[in-house]
Amino acid sequence: MRPVFALVAATIAAACFWFVFSPQYYVSTSIIETVDNSVEPVLRSAVVLDPVLKAFPEPLASKDAQREALESRIRIVKFKSTAAARADQGGPSYELSVLHSDPQTAQSINQALINSWRAATIPKSESATKIEVRIADVSTELTAVNSAIAHLEGELSSGRPAEPLATLYEQRLKFRNEIDLLKEKLNGIDADTIVSEPTLPDRASNQNKGLLLALSIIATFLTSAVFLVSRQTNGRH
Repeated sequence: MRPVFALVAATIAAACFWFVFSPQYYVSTSIIETVDNSVEPVLRSAVVLDPVLKAFPEPLASKDAQREALESRIRIVKFKSTAAARADQGGPSYELSVLHSDPQTAQSINQALINSWRAATIPKSESATKIEVRIADVSTELTAVNSAIAHLEGELSSGRPAEPLATLYEQRLKFRNEIDLLKEKLNGIDADTIVSEPTLPDRASNQNKGLLLALSIIATFLTSAVFLVSRQTNGRH
C-alpha cells in the first residue's frame, strides 16, 4: 500500500507544480460584425498573417512554421448578434481572440491582424470596376422589389390578399446584404465593422489549467487503483 500512496502523492505534487509554474497566457479579444462569411479563412491566410509576422516574428526558422505558430495563437468564434437575430437580418459576428504570454503583445497582435485583414480586402482597380457594375445591377433589382412590396402592401391594407410578400421580403434582404458585401469588397472593410476593439487583458486565462489539473488528479487515482488491483491479483497467484 505504501508504494501506491507514494505514487499518488508524487503525481499530485507534480500536477500542482505544473499548474503553478507552467506559462500563463493572456487573451485579447475583439468583435467583428460583417455580412462576409469568409472572415476566418481570410484572417488565417498568408496574405494577412505575413505582414503580422514581420511586426511580431515567431522564433522559428521556416515561414510555414512561423505561420503555424501564429495561427495557434488565434481563436475565431462565429455567432449571430442578439439584435441581428431578433431582426432576422444582418450578417454574422466574429469573436477574434489572440493568446500570448504578454498581455500588451496579445492586444497588439490582435490589432495587427485586423489592420492586415482590412488592407487585404481593398480590391485592385480592375476588380473594383466589376464590383461597381454589380452594385448597380443589384440596386436596380432592389428598386424593383421595393416597388412590388409597396404595391402589395397597399393591397394588403385594403383587405386584398398579398401572399407573395414573404418571398419579396426575403429577396429584399438578400439584395441588401449583397450590396453591403459588395461595398465592403469595393472600399475594404470599414472601421465600423470592428464593433469592439482588441482588449488589453488584465489577468491570465487559467480556466483550462484548472481543468487539466483536475483531470490529472483523476487520472492519477485511476492509474493507482489499477496498479493496486494488479498487485493484489498477482500476490494471490
